[in-house]
Amino acid sequence: MTQNDTVILREIRKCWTDIQHFINEKIEKIQIPSSTLILTQLIVFQLIGILVLYLDTPVDTVVFCSVPLFNQLKLIKMMTQTEKLPYKEALLNDRKGNLTSRWYIQFWVWSDVEKKTIRRWDYAINKEIGKDEADTIRIRRAYAKARIKAINQLLEDGYHVSNKVEEKSIDLTIRKGMEYALKISGLKGNSYNSYSSTTNIFIEWAEKNGLDSIQLDKFRRKDAYQYIDWRLSCGIKGSTINSDISYIKRLWSILKKREIISVNPFSELEKQKEERSLRNLAYNDSEIELLKNEISVADPELWSFIQIIYNTFIRPNEVRQLKVSDIRLANRMIYVDASVSKNNKSEFVTIPDSLIDSIINLVQFKSSGEYLFPGQKSGCISKNRMNDRHRKFLEKHNFSTDHTLYSWKHTGVVRAYKAGVDLKRIQLQCRHHSIAETDNYLKSMGLYENLEIKLKMPPL
Repeated sequence: MTQNDTVILREIRKCWTDIQHFINEKIEKIQIPSSTLILTQLIVFQLIGILVLYLDTPVDTVVFCSVPLFNQLKLIKMMTQTEKLPYKEALLNDRKGNLTSRWYIQFWVWSDVEKKTIRRWDYAINKEIGKDEADTIRIRRAYAKARIKAINQLLEDGYHVSNKVEEKSIDLTIRKGMEYALKISGLKGNSYNSYSSTTNIFIEWAEKNGLDSIQLDKFRRKDAYQYIDWRLSCGIKGSTINSDISYIKRLWSILKKREIISVNPFSELEKQKEERSLRNLAYNDSEIELLKNEISVADPELWSFIQIIYNTFIRPNEVRQLKVSDIRLANRMIYVDASVSKNNKSEFVTIPDSLIDSIINLVQFKSSGEYLFPGQKSGCISKNRMNDRHRKFLEKHNFSTDHTLYSWKHTGVVRAYKAGVDLKRIQLQCRHHSIAETDNYLKSMGLYENLEIKLKMPPL
């Protein structure tokens, strides 16, 4: 392209945009090939040149019309072509089929903010779960194939991270930002309800203090402490406040990961003092014997329910939603699906020898899609049904309100620990995130006896 052509191209760009917009607007309802569209644009320019050549015509239009026909076509093609932004196609990292590790799709996309390609990750694939491990792997790979194709098409079409997108995200208010984070959090069931309730309380406080409509990035750590002080002034316990802050912190973390905010004001806040809760006290040996002798005879189904809680450390609300297909007798495992799990993770727990017979009795004569504990209507037994049946036995023998159906989980953990089960095995069976979490869990139940102090502390 000559220097003269370059000058001409620069001169006509301003009027070209307006004319091109006019042409497209008039023929947008007609499905024609791009080559025909270019020819149409060319003819319009020629007509404009002929009609206004001797009138008061903008220089750039006349100059364009004076260019030879072949060069006009070349200039139009150059102006209609969009420069492709650099990117790297999406690829799947399936962790070699290991479902205990987080799978992801990785790609590189152009950023107008940083003026370079930046790496991005997509973790949506981890939500795809099949009926077993092999089925999950198959479903995830099929889902990944379709998702990668869609991502690559977006990149090919010019998708990029732009300044406009960033500015729009930062403009989110406290209310809209938290509602958005909750919407994309992936939380379900009781977990979603707990987060939603905490979010509503926080937004209500923010509204009363004129903060619900401010931009997210203008909310500071001092504001977070004001919220904590307000909760304390309402007489809320430290444990509840700590729990609420952990929920809010996670929602803001979601926003930070998506670069909607730069700082999470709820990170590294000082925790409130917590009084040890006596709720869900473990049963002692004599209490276990009393309840076992009575419940196993009067309500065998309830006793089967209790045995699963005690032996597997699965929570009551999770047990009631177990299906026959979740029982893997050949592998001595029970699959707890993410949709019913409190921590929203799909994991396996071990079936001890002491539970085998009870499990066999529960699954026999049932199809794979049936619940272990079916309700009166279709579906599983209702949430409070087993609690109500269990409470009758506790009230009959004047147990304190600190003893519950959930207490059987703590009872199983206490007995496993005292029997010498390794801390790591207890962590896996409890489905805790870390050893530290299990360690704190055992401490909260007063299980750590300091025998060295008891036996070796010298007298005065």
